[in-house]
Amino acid sequence: MARKGEKLILELLNEVSVLPYLVEQGVVTAGEKVIIEILTGGVSNTVLAVTTNDRNSHRWCIKYCACSYNK
Repeated sequence: MARKGEKLILELLNEVSVLPYLVEQGVVTAGEKVIIEILTGGVSNTVLAVTTNDRNSHRWCIKYCACSYNK
């Protein structure tokens, strides 16, 4: 919930903004190799597949917006 004087900022994640968001959240590291694909066929929003290319390879499907508060 926003504190007094703060404004909620909503940004839909896309193939450009998802990597900086995941780094900021600590999900991946800045130097980690990541493959981002747009998944088609959905009925709402952009859906992205994010795959790490390290030895502990992970794959996520992302369909959310990033929310932050700004003073």
